Amino acid sequence: MVNSPVRHDLVWLDPAQAGALEVEAAFRPAVVRWLASGWPAVAARRVDGTRAGMTCLGIPLPPSRGRARIAFSAPARAMSRRRPPLRLAEVIASAPAERRVALEALHAEAHGLGIVLRVHGSFAWQHLTGEPYVTANSDLDLLLEAGSRWQLGAALRMLQLWELRTGLVADAEFQLPAGGVAWRELVSGAEQVLVKQEAGVTLLARGELMATLPAGGAP
Repeated sequence: MVNSPVRHDLVWLDPAQAGALEVEAAFRPAVVRWLASGWPAVAARRVDGTRAGMTCLGIPLPPSRGRARIAFSAPARAMSRRRPPLRLAEVIASAPAERRVALEALHAEAHGLGIVLRVHGSFAWQHLTGEPYVTANSDLDLLLEAGSRWQLGAALRMLQLWELRTGLVADAEFQLPAGGVAWRELVSGAEQVLVKQEAGVTLLARGELMATLPAGGAP
């Protein structure tokens, strides 16, 4: 049994516990095959109506299996291991060759700012499964933390310049004390921003969000 996972955690499930999962009947065979392959699920926000003691999870089938996104829930006894999302540095070697230089540059720049970049979405699933998830149109799905307003501003500038230099697209979410916020929300200048939390989403005033972070300075 493992501690309760939080959103975006990777969770490995015991195939012998497949019968304890709550999943639509049409998708159960696909989930059973997925678990038998030794691949993890990803923790999701709790959905209304989920039974007590069950954790909401999901898997995205690869293009070769129809690309369906399957949501299901599992009891604690079915979960054998969990870990945070993969670091960008872990997935570069399994990314398409033509993307690796851009990914390495982004990793190096973030490291210089004292920021760890974590990856979910197609780049993560390609690394975890060996299946070809990444296409020419795939965004780079990132998760990152900012410990100060200075670090947040530096990371936003980093992402903007990286997109301009490479022509690639980053779909980045900052995991802040108040919750998860999309980076495009933060650069939009809007007075209110959408914040993703474990129990759902809420709108927060920009000033209230920023007040949760210390001012900080360059590392």
